[in-house]
Formats: sequence, structure tokens, C-alpha cells
Amino acid sequence: MRLRAEELDIRWEGLRRTEGGLVAADLIISEGGAAVKYNVYLRENAIELEFRSTDRGPAEFATRLLRLAGVVAEVKKAGSGDVWYIVATTDRLAAGDEKLRKAIAEIVRAAVEKGWVDEKRAEGWLKKLESGVA
Repeated sequence: MRLRAEELDIRWEGLRRTEGGLVAADLIISEGGAAVKYNVYLRENAIELEFRSTDRGPAEFATRLLRLAGVVAEVKKAGSGDVWYIVATTDRLAAGDEKLRKAIAEIVRAAVEKGWVDEKRAEGWLKKLESGVA
């Protein structure tokens, strides 16, 4: 399957609070009928996109989609276990594709509207995401 950046569909859903009090949402990136669901967390000092799998294949595919969306990402293995993961934080996400940045900015704005994220903190994230500067 040949993936193309211009054919990426990027959307989000499921804004929620985690048991630990973080704001989270699902970010879905799809292309050619294949989709990957990433978790986006709005942490104290950063936006964090995360993907985890017990199978390296899906983690590698998730990395390929992120790279097509302009995000520098790599698969890593968690300790000595069978968990593969990808993590990208605010600056790497802000350097990504405009569609990706817009979707993440929508998550941030929705969290602010609900009063789940401080406006000042969100303002800094939104400036980075809107300018596309890491």
C-alpha cells in the first residue's frame, strides 16, 4: 500500500477526562481505508500524542501515518515487555501538517470551552499550532 500525505484524513472525537484528571481525546488519522487511533493528552505543560500496541506492525504503521502528517516520530519498545509505543509532544506536533495542527487545536479549544484547561496555558499551545512553528 502506497500512502500519500495529501490523502490523509485527520479528525478527532471523544473529549474526556481520565481517572487521573488529564484531558484526553482520540485523534484518528486515516488514508486509503486504513485508520489509526492515537490518544492525545493535554498535560500540565505539554500536549502529548501517544500510540501503544503489543504488536510492532501496527506501531510501525502508526509511525508511517504520523510521518506523512509531518511529525518526526519513531517506534520504541517499553522496557523488556511486549509493548511498542510512539510519543510526540507539543513542538513536534506543531511542526506537523496543517490538518493535524488544526485537529489538535480543536481539541484544545474544546477543552478550554469546558473549563478543563487553563486559557493561558492553551493560548501558548494554540500559538504554536496555528503558526506551525516548533
